Amino acid sequence: MARTPFRRQRDAARSARPADLALVTGLIAGWVPLGQIVGGLAFAIWPSWRFPWLVGLLMAIGLFALAPAARRMSALGRQAVESGTSNRLKHIIAAGIFMLWSVQFMAFMTWLPTYAEARFDLDLRSSTGAYLLPVLFVLMFNILTGWVLGRGVPLLSLLAGALVSQALVWALAPVLGGPWAIPALVLYGIGAGVAPACLFLLPHFIEGGRASAANFGILMVGRNLGSFVGPVLLPLLVDLRTLPPYELEWFLLVTTGAIAMTGILARLRRQGMSR
Repeated sequence: MARTPFRRQRDAARSARPADLALVTGLIAGWVPLGQIVGGLAFAIWPSWRFPWLVGLLMAIGLFALAPAARRMSALGRQAVESGTSNRLKHIIAAGIFMLWSVQFMAFMTWLPTYAEARFDLDLRSSTGAYLLPVLFVLMFNILTGWVLGRGVPLLSLLAGALVSQALVWALAPVLGGPWAIPALVLYGIGAGVAPACLFLLPHFIEGGRASAANFGILMVGRNLGSFVGPVLLPLLVDLRTLPPYELEWFLLVTTGAIAMTGILARLRRQGMSR
């Protein structure tokens, strides 16, 4: 069986020293912005949906060709460390946080090129540059967050701070324009880099560094559900015809919900440690 994302997380954890686990997880989190960068650059080269689609097809064929090697690698150390029911609620809450975060992130990134083109009168290539600006910060802060977490910075505090920074951007979005647009994109990109690096580490955090593929499976269900729902909800909740759109409080509410769930997870962890 080829390795799924949560199997890759588990196998990476087994290959890393405990001190390097957070950094390895931060590097793995970079697969999302790396894909966005490849897609964005492909579109900048040829601004048509057909070219990025073709690039994606060729890359998928390449991954299919590597599947036999992936199966051989995944055969190493198949013993799973399954968690008991005591931590199951924590994993579900972690998946819920990832789902809510993915809803607003994927909705925003799906809409950003079109919004930049309409709001700031940019051409297709320039709007792609606006799209890639926060993505570059996402990638940088994926890696930096892994390094910082490996040096003892509290994970849930860092995650909450990242979510708060993104909620602040959503709260101020209707009035941000002109010279404030670029700093807002940078701040959003920083938060969007810190948050997923923390989120991908949550199963190890909950299980004391011994998370199983099943633990990551729960997390990825939340992440993938949010990634699917976000772009679908965007045109239903936000009137994109107005500039700036004034229904963005929906995504402020979603991000605030993720902050609240992070607080619940922190409380459950404190209760568990006090027993």
